[in-house]
Amino acid sequence: MRRAVARPARRILLATLALPLLVTCGTPQATQRLSKDPQIHARIAREAGNRPVGGAALLSFDGRDALLPAVLQTEFEPVTSPALQREIQRIANGMLARWTETPLPQLGVFISPVLDYAAYASTERRVFVNLGVLRDAGSEDEIAFVLGHEISHVLLGHNLERRAEAQRSAAASQLAANAALVGTSLAVSGGTAAQLTPGATSGTKRVVIVSVMAGTTLLRGLANELFDPGWARGQETEADRLGFDLAVRAGYSPTGAADSLDNLRRGDGNRAATEANLRGTVQSGIAMLGTGLTQFAPSAYQQYVPLGLTMFGGMIEKMTTSVATSAGLAERHDAALTRRTSMTEYDQKFWNLDDPPDSKPNPFRAGALGREVDQWVAARTAAGEVSTALVDQDTARARGILAQGRVQRLFPATHRMLQAKIYLAEGRIPQATQEYEQATRLPTAPSAAFAEYAAMLAGEGQVDAAMRVLDQGAQRFNNAELFLPTRAGLLARAGRKDAATRVLAQCAAKDRSLLEACEASMKASAG
Repeated sequence: MRRAVARPARRILLATLALPLLVTCGTPQATQRLSKDPQIHARIAREAGNRPVGGAALLSFDGRDALLPAVLQTEFEPVTSPALQREIQRIANGMLARWTETPLPQLGVFISPVLDYAAYASTERRVFVNLGVLRDAGSEDEIAFVLGHEISHVLLGHNLERRAEAQRSAAASQLAANAALVGTSLAVSGGTAAQLTPGATSGTKRVVIVSVMAGTTLLRGLANELFDPGWARGQETEADRLGFDLAVRAGYSPTGAADSLDNLRRGDGNRAATEANLRGTVQSGIAMLGTGLTQFAPSAYQQYVPLGLTMFGGMIEKMTTSVATSAGLAERHDAALTRRTSMTEYDQKFWNLDDPPDSKPNPFRAGALGREVDQWVAARTAAGEVSTALVDQDTARARGILAQGRVQRLFPATHRMLQAKIYLAEGRIPQATQEYEQATRLPTAPSAAFAEYAAMLAGEGQVDAAMRVLDQGAQRFNNAELFLPTRAGLLARAGRKDAATRVLAQCAAKDRSLLEACEASMKASAG
């Protein structure tokens, strides 16, 4: 049911926003609107460099242009809807066009297919708004504040200041993905007829392997949400205030800030429940792998299962630890309450509009745009259902969901990656190879397509071919280090110690967090 957007009286608005202040220490005290602060102007101008005042700040992208490499360096295929992209850029441009105090750095705004209510800014000055925000926001004002907040992180240089933290987060997420890929390669390479007891087939064992692989795919998607850069409290406050200024200056209602923070709190709670559920899913998958190997390949049981528990258990432990730290969900939940209160005080002190504007309806929840959002949500949901079916070792159900065409129409690379997993579960390696080959040729293929394809090839003993696939991925994304952990792990598993050591040296030369990911990958491969 769509929520009606009403215009509250000013006193009702303030009463709604007012909550007990939970934490105030460490929050910078504002003396004026942040958008009027000369020091803020100087920081934004420094980020803009030599760009002219009034220059177009947003990169042009209509959803079908040649996709920027940074957009696809993810686990998921992006949303490539020209209509949705134009609308999100309209909202962002409406706020940026009113900034005339300084030049603005060039940035990009894109739509992520993730269904959680969240958005984030990358170190490459890219802002990603999840599909879940477009679906769940109650007003355009709410979306404007979400956008304004993330854009402010870029304008103020927070994304560059936190590059090291972001790299560690990315490495942790990559480690989660790599554990699944190397583990799959290990299990597939060991699934030869000689190691199976009489009456068992490699295809039977592969069903169990793909079950674990699919469960871990779901988990590493969640890792992208949990392993975030963890903005410092002062940075979040600055982004809230400047984002609020950008939105209100553009004619949006102050209620958008409160509504977005309320949705953020609910989203954090949902992610906590999902984390617990997926933790059980992966552990169940490991147990299924153990059961399958005990029945079909007892000689391999001692090798595979302890390794699986080491890799996946370590990954889950990292996620649990992350939740318990300053970047964890509990503190983020409390921080959302604190931020809401802080924004109330900021609004009252520096804006306090006598006649606040009416809230604007969410344009993504009605008409043609609303129908299109529903279609993209349905496609993303269907992709998740296919992965869940594979976790349940139900390839028939997975095939049936995929045959409905929702995933193929909007996420063609994802469709082929899922089809490859089905073929792999059935032991149809040539068909799986063909699907992965086609997936990596598509312009919307995410980096995960190359990593999964390489892992499967290495598992079949085609290590040189696997390295060529990773080379293709590095060339496509102009980012060799993106695939270094996977490369190191697969080479180590193949017994190519000299080559793996050379890759490890490349990792060490780049970044400590990357080195840690490569070392962990090699250790997991060595068993």
